[in-house]
Amino acid sequence: MAKDQFNPLQPGKLCPFNSNDWETMMKKWNCPDPEFYHCMPNQYNIPGEICVKPNWASKNYCPIFNTAASDIDLIPCDLQYGACSETDYRSNKVYLYPGCLNKTSVSKITSSTVGPPIKVSLPMIIIPVVIVVLLLTIGIIWFIKRNKKKGTNKSILCGEMQPLLDIKTFPVEFFRTINYLNADVFVITETYTKAIGMLETRGWITLTGPPGSGKTMTAIQLAKRKLGCSGSTQGRKCTFHFCKTLDEIPGLSNDKSEPYVILDDFFEQYRYYPSKLSVDKASFDNIFREFVDKGPVHVIFTIKEDTWNFLCKDALFLDIFKSYTPLNMKEKPLTTKEKESMLRNHLRINHIEITTSKKEERLKQDIETFINQDGVTELNSRTAITIHKDRIQKMSHDLKEDFTFFVPVIIDLMCVNRYMLRKYDYVMSKTFRKTLKMHVENWIKSEKDEDKKSFCVVLFAGLCSGVVSIDDFHSDTKGKIYVNVCKKYKAESCDRAEIEYFMKRNVRVRGFLYSVSDSSQTYVFHHESLLDFFLVYACSDEAFLIENANIDYILQRCKLSDKNIADFFAEKLGNTIESVELNATDKLVDRIRAEIRQGHDIPLWDCHIFRKHETFNNKWNKAPCVSKCDKPNTAEDAVAEENGEKK
Repeated sequence: MAKDQFNPLQPGKLCPFNSNDWETMMKKWNCPDPEFYHCMPNQYNIPGEICVKPNWASKNYCPIFNTAASDIDLIPCDLQYGACSETDYRSNKVYLYPGCLNKTSVSKITSSTVGPPIKVSLPMIIIPVVIVVLLLTIGIIWFIKRNKKKGTNKSILCGEMQPLLDIKTFPVEFFRTINYLNADVFVITETYTKAIGMLETRGWITLTGPPGSGKTMTAIQLAKRKLGCSGSTQGRKCTFHFCKTLDEIPGLSNDKSEPYVILDDFFEQYRYYPSKLSVDKASFDNIFREFVDKGPVHVIFTIKEDTWNFLCKDALFLDIFKSYTPLNMKEKPLTTKEKESMLRNHLRINHIEITTSKKEERLKQDIETFINQDGVTELNSRTAITIHKDRIQKMSHDLKEDFTFFVPVIIDLMCVNRYMLRKYDYVMSKTFRKTLKMHVENWIKSEKDEDKKSFCVVLFAGLCSGVVSIDDFHSDTKGKIYVNVCKKYKAESCDRAEIEYFMKRNVRVRGFLYSVSDSSQTYVFHHESLLDFFLVYACSDEAFLIENANIDYILQRCKLSDKNIADFFAEKLGNTIESVELNATDKLVDRIRAEIRQGHDIPLWDCHIFRKHETFNNKWNKAPCVSKCDKPNTAEDAVAEENGEKK
């Protein structure tokens, strides 16, 4: 192939975004002069390679290769695709600016899009181009000046560039993440930049990684950046949706919109109902073929890393993805600069000031509290935390993940929990997990009435799957659990007014629970990993946990090992496993049977993974039957039932 002619990359491939990958491709292409190597899109947004003399590109502009003119042209850089240059640069350095390379899309291109070059006269090109360039230049200058006045953080892709999400239209468990995005917390990372390219090219993407690695926030931001924009097909506007099932996708497809759909932790269901995958596989293939591969729908999956590894043992699951590899959020470790941007953003939204004077820093000193007229502990506003800018840089450099919490969620939780931020030296030396464990243990041991009450409030919220309303504390059903918690930990139960005060004012409670809006009476745990961690260390009585936790939470978190031990929330610590081990399968059987007797519907219960466990099944069959349909069966019967066989 001719090196001096534009050669498109293979479908689905993008030009590199870093110097190492660029140099690798440059050596393979082997231009006579290495400086002549370019990988960039053509006028049809198709990425390709060519050997051509580099040109200067103006700041906020991107080079493309115009196959009609056989030369490099410039087009405005679009920040929605990633970072743009702030200075003039050579076209062979375009890999430094993802905003120029990330918009290539080959999956939706039709045969009519790419045709033979149209020959036009030079004046016909120059006059419209000059007019467009002038208008764009005026617009860019106005935009830059406006952002400078507002002090816009250039590392964030939010705010002025995109509309705010209407939080009322989304499930409550995503309120906190959406509020954070609307407050310009999100930071563009190299992983996010790669995700844009993968989604634009393929039409769908799967984000994997451990809890707290930023999967959900990245997924929402990927869809948010397209909200209100024109789709790849003329006349369509991009829309944003959360779905729980694939069956919802066909209803979103129409001639006027190009939907971006998030299926958060969608594949988690197949970990606990593995036989369901064989039932859903055909539907999955049909929907993707009709509405995603050939249609206008874009899909963003998130899946926990351990769930991905677990399901990869299933050939049916692998067939869904075929040769497609998900994007792991741990693939590119966060740079110190990215961590610092995250830290500054989280400090800002939590009203923690950054000072340039070390005399003004208020971080190491004890937090002063006072007991208000209702007996609730509050933080004295006069001792609000202030942190020195040099300390932020040091923290950003030293912050490292542990086996329970990852850097994004550590930054988040340190900023919402003032006690953790004060102990940042201990966090750096002993890990965030150990510091948080110490904080919870001291809370449990405290003899102060307000500490006991506040602990019971948070534990009750945890037993309610991490989502609780003020009404739940005294409702006919959940209220009994709150009473059990108070009896267990020898605390007086609170009336409604006192609970509201705890939720809004108590320092410890606010470090764990988040109000989904200023006027809302509903609170959620700051993060799923924080919820799991809290229940592990706060509720050491396994039987009490089984008897009082939300049944759906138990069915989606409990794992039965081969040693007749139900493993709740296993935590990896080096090469060992630390978990809450409970030899309490009998309690588990009794709890599930009690729920069924009370009319609780457990869909596909006979297909649940518990029913494949021999020890659990033996105990289940020995217990009194709930109904005629609940007949004894062995582990072999359960497997045969899943496969549609009869004995």
